[in-house]
Amino acid sequence: MVDPLEPLRRDAERISRALGIGNPMARTKEVLKLEMRIPLELLWKDEKAHLDRLTEEIKVRGITEPITIRVRKDGSMIVWDGLHRLAVAQNLGLEEIPVIYEQMRQL
Repeated sequence: MVDPLEPLRRDAERISRALGIGNPMARTKEVLKLEMRIPLELLWKDEKAHLDRLTEEIKVRGITEPITIRVRKDGSMIVWDGLHRLAVAQNLGLEEIPVIYEQMRQL
C-alpha cells in the first residue's frame, strides 16, 4: 500500500537535510495556506500576552517543538497543533518551520 504522506515527508526531509537540522521543515507560507482549527488573527486578539512571551522565547531558542499537520483520507490538511508557534513564526517572518505530518485518526 502506498503511503499518501510520503511525498510530504520526502519534501520536509529534503529541506531538513539541506539545512542540517533534525526535524523535518516546511515553508511557512505553504503551511499558512492550510486550514486552521482557529484563525491566527483570533490568537493575536485573545492571547497577545502569551504570544508576546512565546515570541521572545522563539527569538532566543527557535521553534523547538514541531507544528503538527494532520492529513485527512481525502488528502486535505489541517494545522492541528502548534497554532501559537505558527502565529509567531508568521509574525517573525520565519521562512521555514519544523513540522510533523500525521494521518487524521478516525473516530
